[in-house]
Amino acid sequence: MKRRTRLFFIGIFVAFLLVFTRGWIERGFHIIQRPLAKAGTWLYKQQYNAEFENRLISLAIDKTEFEQTQKENQELKEALNYVERTDVSFLTASVIARSNSTEISTFLIDHGEQDGIKIGDPVIVKDGVLIGKIASVTKKSATVRTLSDPAVATAVSLLNKSQTIGVAEGMTGNLLRLKFIPQETKIEVNDLVVSSGLEQKIPSGLLIGIINDVRPEENAPFLEAIIEPIVDSRQYSIVQVLIQKGL
Repeated sequence: MKRRTRLFFIGIFVAFLLVFTRGWIERGFHIIQRPLAKAGTWLYKQQYNAEFENRLISLAIDKTEFEQTQKENQELKEALNYVERTDVSFLTASVIARSNSTEISTFLIDHGEQDGIKIGDPVIVKDGVLIGKIASVTKKSATVRTLSDPAVATAVSLLNKSQTIGVAEGMTGNLLRLKFIPQETKIEVNDLVVSSGLEQKIPSGLLIGIINDVRPEENAPFLEAIIEPIVDSRQYSIVQVLIQKGL
């Protein structure tokens, strides 16, 4: 009898503890659960962000490759429009390096002497736009000096009534300078500048640029004209090297 009474009171006591300590136990579980839940959420977000970032990078790479291919195809198509209607052979080359100097404007292409490229060969883009000349060659590569390089001089004509002929020299700032123009020559801003054909290996009629300024030369009875190239050669990754047949 005493044993039953003792068990009865023990049961009541345990029930009492469960009823009055339930809130404390639940609060304890909540205290433990919150950091665990936050940690789980943080890990999920990190995994989600990493997956999203990887997908974004993959899409960006695909888009860049697609646009680069489109750009190169367009450059090639525009260049072919010129070479197909002229009596010259040509070689398509890719630009693989560029100079970083502000005083020297050159770039390297992935074809050279073994492909028939020689010093002085003209380099064009688009529909017959002259951007430079081969300055040096190795067996598998060649260096191109752009027309705006200070070391480059190009025989040019102005498409005006007098067909003015002169020599355009490169200058810093991606511009060219046409010097020793007689003062009586009629030359105006926006006149179109092309190659004159008086230079070995450079055919006539290659587009070069437009006149953007005309001024008297200092201490000389001549005019000086500043030429702005039609295109920026730094924007092209595919070029055409013209090689005259029979040379």
